[in-house]
Amino acid sequence: MKQAIHDNLNPFLGMSFNEKEEMVLLWKFCSRGTVQDIIYNKDMVLDAKFHGAFIRDITLGLEYLHSSPIGYHGSLTPWACLIDRNWMIKLTDYGIANPLERWEKQGLISTEVLKDGDDDGKSGSLQKTSILYQPPEMLKNREVNRLRGTDQTWIKQSQTRRQMGDIYSFGMVMYEILFRSLPFPHATNIDGQERNPSGSHCALVGLLE
Repeated sequence: MKQAIHDNLNPFLGMSFNEKEEMVLLWKFCSRGTVQDIIYNKDMVLDAKFHGAFIRDITLGLEYLHSSPIGYHGSLTPWACLIDRNWMIKLTDYGIANPLERWEKQGLISTEVLKDGDDDGKSGSLQKTSILYQPPEMLKNREVNRLRGTDQTWIKQSQTRRQMGDIYSFGMVMYEILFRSLPFPHATNIDGQERNPSGSHCALVGLLE
């Protein structure tokens, strides 16, 4: 990941294990924050030129990742699109989706989910909304992995599927840039503990209703 160099990628600096129960991924600081910060700032006026520039930068970053040894982004969200002082978007959090899912399966990390009423239909300031940017088929695979026993083989997402998932995520982010709202503002009740009538866990309750 340190060898990935592109105008629209945020450089990966390394990892820190200074805290006993925390692992920190280090990326270069971008002074203007994230796309999420900008599109939900009511004082910011975003015209067609801004929209086009943001979408172009994300497209170029994804194109590079998909043709690089990394092969995919895997975690594309508005807060994974940083903005530098020149208003250029730098993609961050790329290439870590597979290890994060594996560590979650092993109980090394935990995640949060979005409940009804959180953030009044806007993209939340907490990153627990990341599930909204993942295609249903990838959520299904993630749920299958979660239900498998610890002694069973973890099913890794293929690079092709990850790339297809990136395009889905890109569509969600593009919608948010253009309309400054989530594509599903009234369907954010996603709770991995809810069950369907058959009794099995369902990670898509609310989103697909």
